[in-house]
Amino acid sequence: MLTYPPFAASVRMQSAVRSNPPFALHEKGTAVALLQGGLIQQGIPMPNSTKKGVPDGIYGNETLSAVTTFQQRNKFFNVDGIAGKDTITVLDGLLAKATPPLPIIPGPPSSPVNRNYQIGTLDPAVSHDRGAGIWGSKP
Repeated sequence: MLTYPPFAASVRMQSAVRSNPPFALHEKGTAVALLQGGLIQQGIPMPNSTKKGVPDGIYGNETLSAVTTFQQRNKFFNVDGIAGKDTITVLDGLLAKATPPLPIIPGPPSSPVNRNYQIGTLDPAVSHDRGAGIWGSKP
């Protein structure tokens, strides 16, 4: 199970972590861009894939090389440049650990419930709206 929120939200990333199929050379798409972004966050530069300022989403030779570098840095037994279960699981864990937890946003304060309340009672009085101009609204 993926824990880094951008990875967890990607259906393709979830299938790749099951190696069904893994990412491989010439694949394109948003999930590849997520993978590239994760590798960049791990300090692996990808200047050709980020010429426009963001990952291009193309699993080309530079991405293959970056995955290979990531596998070597993390002492993978099988260094092949293919991002499958082991590679994505380790990358996901590192990214999740480096990401601060989302802040807990409290809900609105609870108000006491008056079980004797009836619709239309205790409503504020409605008066003439002087800002109605020519329409001459009435209460």
